[in-house]
Amino acid sequence: MFAVTVATGIGYLGANVMPMWLGALMDSLALGPEQAGRIGSAELLGGAVAALLVAPMAGRISRRRLATIACACAAAGYALSALAGSYAMLTLIRMATGFFCGIVLAAGNAAAAGARDPDRVYAAVGFFAGAAASVLIVMVGYASGSGGVPSIFLLLTGVVLIAIPVLRWLPESVAPQQVTASATARLSSKPLFALAAVLLLSISGQGLWAFSERIGDSIGLETEQIGWWISVSSLSGLASAAFAAWLGTRLGRTFPITLAIALSGTSQWILANADTEAAYVVALFGWGLALNFWFPFVMGLLAELDRGGRWTVVSGAVAMLGIAIGPWVAGQLQEQWPDHGLATLLVGCAAAALALLLPVSIAYDRLAGRGFESDPAVAGVD
Repeated sequence: MFAVTVATGIGYLGANVMPMWLGALMDSLALGPEQAGRIGSAELLGGAVAALLVAPMAGRISRRRLATIACACAAAGYALSALAGSYAMLTLIRMATGFFCGIVLAAGNAAAAGARDPDRVYAAVGFFAGAAASVLIVMVGYASGSGGVPSIFLLLTGVVLIAIPVLRWLPESVAPQQVTASATARLSSKPLFALAAVLLLSISGQGLWAFSERIGDSIGLETEQIGWWISVSSLSGLASAAFAAWLGTRLGRTFPITLAIALSGTSQWILANADTEAAYVVALFGWGLALNFWFPFVMGLLAELDRGGRWTVVSGAVAMLGIAIGPWVAGQLQEQWPDHGLATLLVGCAAAALALLLPVSIAYDRLAGRGFESDPAVAGVD
């Protein structure tokens, strides 16, 4: 469990602290939102490509060896980022770093999919990774204030180096499952709907997240203060992750997914339009609460459909792709439609994602209620 959490944390490390380092980068290099968004998008696009390359081999590769080597390469990328002297060079280095972090994430997702209860595993991962990220965001805020962009990347280099020995505890590949046709025939097209929903949620979520520091700055908050509120607001995400771990699939997946995405869209709208510190903080808390609630149930659903981890690895790639697109889309909207463009995108993505996910979760809940949960093709029982 701990190694899976670390792998996930490394995979999303750049994305989790992106508001802080993108904001510092815009100040140090005098970049506009669109230019800064391109650097973030390049890093995450590299991660998406890596995860797609790993997906076909998810059930056969040595996850420990792959993750360990990729993590070492990622550490080198973070160190080189601190030394990059130009916009073009930094973009190239961040793309390569994202590629190696994507490999680490893919190994972690494949390992989580093989767990007996993947929903609870992903909820626990969300809890522990979120706790670590909340502390790290505060540290990045102070590093930004004291030494700027180089200090941020050197701090992250140390974090990645610490993770390398832990990844040797990742569970190795599971034995191939025997797939029966009865349940999978009725669910064969549904994972594509879920993956499309993950893409939309990732685009909107990272698009807003990447510029959440700038939103705080626009209402007069200091960098350290923004980092503090982002960190503290993650406590709500820890609470929802803990509740999701306790809840499991007692109520199925349809109800928690619906509740979480509705809350996410509402909170994102408030945050994008925040003009006071109170609105900013309330929206951050609501958004954190929602994210760590829908994530384990959606990932658990995809894990149930293939315990070898292929769907979860692909979902990681899709999420990375959406996260890569998000900052660029948000940057465009911030510049061309500054009043309500970003907020409209957020609500539209949430509504579309929910419409795509409901057929998947309802179909699976019905099959589970009829006894199909014991089918290896659906539940992946070891």
